[in-house]
Amino acid sequence: MYKKKVTLSDVSKGAGVSKSAASIVLSGRSDIRIGQAARKRILDTAASLGYYAASFSNKHRGTVYFVHSGIENAHIGTSFFVNTAHELKILCNEKNYNFIEIDYTPENAGVQMPSIIAAKPLAAVTNNYFFYQEINKYEVNIPLFLLQSGGMEKKAVSYLVDDREAGRLAGKHLLQCNCRRAAVVMPEHSNRCRRERTEGFLETFSSQGCTADVIELKDLSLEKAEMLCKTAKKNRYDCWFFFSDALAIAGIRGLHAAGINIPAHAKIIGTDNLYWGRYTYPSLTTMDLQEKIFAQKILRDIDAAASGEKITESVVIIPVKLIKRESA
Repeated sequence: MYKKKVTLSDVSKGAGVSKSAASIVLSGRSDIRIGQAARKRILDTAASLGYYAASFSNKHRGTVYFVHSGIENAHIGTSFFVNTAHELKILCNEKNYNFIEIDYTPENAGVQMPSIIAAKPLAAVTNNYFFYQEINKYEVNIPLFLLQSGGMEKKAVSYLVDDREAGRLAGKHLLQCNCRRAAVVMPEHSNRCRRERTEGFLETFSSQGCTADVIELKDLSLEKAEMLCKTAKKNRYDCWFFFSDALAIAGIRGLHAAGINIPAHAKIIGTDNLYWGRYTYPSLTTMDLQEKIFAQKILRDIDAAASGEKITESVVIIPVKLIKRESA
């Protein structure tokens, strides 16, 4: 019996939205926001009508979700997750994979999770541990790829920055700059990333008989980092190692206010190569976390999953590189 081909108009009519809204959601565009409730109706309607099988799957080899814990502010705290998503999106487009970025929170989980499951994606890539815990509650076969997790996580491949090496490189470079008294500014919560970055620095810097004070901030507030440095005494530290470039940039402002010239009185190193760091004055010495390599390795494993290979839990550690600029 002849069966009418399901069209975009059918989906938009069934979901009660405009054709353009349905097109935005089903094409995986992330530059235009569609409300969560409308997105869910569109995806559910498409799945129930067989739109994925009828036409969507002819245009795309499959869907890859990148699940954030906060897209809007991610580029402020650290650019790593946004940059990795951007690089992965480029590679997915080349492979004809549909790439969708979403936020996942306790408030929208009831809408987002059914939509993700209905889409039957090839894989989910995430830095959101809440999402990882949630999806493991469901009996769904979605390969999971985690960014900057705690380490070996069940039913997932974890991709980690070599944070210990980031600390070592920072310590080594500051020693070469003849620094002997360091301030290490880190968030108070002791996750793997913060812990290894600090340990790597202390192991290297202290091994030469130099001193380093770890200063903890209760949060990653840029205002608090600026205030910390604004009250710093001129000769107490001859170098500062910051958890992130954003904190380092705020710190530079505070140090200038305290009359501390950079790099004459103190050297500064950040971490994660925030875009704006190259345009501060002085430009910021930092660590390249090599997001392109992350994206390449993740795509390799997505391809393997698409080919039917079983994804087993493992850890992939990506090396970092020191970027020397004016601040140290």
